[in-house]
Amino acid sequence: MLLSDFGDLPTMKERDIEAVDIEHLVTVRYDADHSVMVCHGRFVLNRGPALNGTMTFKLNIAGDMIYSWVTD
Repeated sequence: MLLSDFGDLPTMKERDIEAVDIEHLVTVRYDADHSVMVCHGRFVLNRGPALNGTMTFKLNIAGDMIYSWVTD
């Protein structure tokens, strides 16, 4: 799921960048009551070097998944 969602981020999609693997992944926060999950990892890309960063997932009021990426 993380690899697919990473590739769907607008900044990655417009550059045709996909994550093909994750070298290291740590769950930083998991809050089931508020439908939030935060993971930090090193994402191996199909183009260029790997990126370290944090991906956050949360459900909005309509039940749609919203996710964001912040590079270290």
